[in-house]
Amino acid sequence: MNTYKDIEKKELLPIEVLAKIAINHAQSNNTKEEVKTLICLYNKVQDASSQLLTVSNYDIVGSAYCLMGSYPLFMNNEDTRRVIADNAFYCLSKAIEKDPNKAIYLKRLSVLAYFHKDFYYTIANAMEITDDDIFSVPYTPLIIKTNQYYYDIAFHDFLQIGLKNYPDEQIENLYQLVKQIENCNAQKGIICVNKIINYLSSVYQQY
Repeated sequence: MNTYKDIEKKELLPIEVLAKIAINHAQSNNTKEEVKTLICLYNKVQDASSQLLTVSNYDIVGSAYCLMGSYPLFMNNEDTRRVIADNAFYCLSKAIEKDPNKAIYLKRLSVLAYFHKDFYYTIANAMEITDDDIFSVPYTPLIIKTNQYYYDIAFHDFLQIGLKNYPDEQIENLYQLVKQIENCNAQKGIICVNKIINYLSSVYQQY
């Protein structure tokens, strides 16, 4: 089989179809076809990210982006990780608008837990937080400036799920961290999510 021709054929499919195919392959443990389909999905959206503005099933597409986090092919590149984090968070947030169930909140928490070092740039842009000049005194790294917004979103989502512990180690670590922060505010978390959605929507409209 010619892998590249196979990928080219798949890239003709709608992104929701690609996402569903990838999830089906993941569920049947067909890793090779899953990864090939995820590559198609990633490339197709990169060619025209405005497609994300007209998705019918955001949960399916967001879940497919979450699958990308399992593979070094995607995770070894910082720019790719940032794209995955943005698109996964956007799609899952839009899915929550339609159907705010615990399973989708858990997926969004996984994005926060696994992509913190990649996603804070988007939080900063959405909340209009500027980076300090490296020579300024005192210098505060941008990730530190955005942390409270990050924790507020996570705090809100943990409240929606209501569990006391989480089997996923990264999510559990985030849960324990958020528990220790006294000034987390769920309402501010919602405001931040909405600003991120608006910011990403404006970015997607350009492409």
